[in-house]
Amino acid sequence: MMWQDQDTTIKGANVTWLAENTTIATDTDGSPDQWTLEYQGEEVQAVRGTHLSITAIKTPSDGSVMLTFFQEEGNDMKMYQRDAYNHGGVWLQANEPVTSK
Repeated sequence: MMWQDQDTTIKGANVTWLAENTTIATDTDGSPDQWTLEYQGEEVQAVRGTHLSITAIKTPSDGSVMLTFFQEEGNDMKMYQRDAYNHGGVWLQANEPVTSK
């Protein structure tokens, strides 16, 4: 699960969905399995109130990649991706074209 925090950074957590017992999963040290999206060592900030879209796709090697889309400037669309099973893996970033008619 991912969300935009009050400070406009993008946060995420590994959530265990069990109806009334839904919880944020714990890391190996017992702390909540949460993160802040960082790119090249900097916390990523989005336009306040951005539309946030998250999905995962299967890779040819039977892995999964998590994709996150949102706006950083208001006239753009950024895509961030990382391996869905590599906790703490490096995020990659791409600019998606935004066109007007």
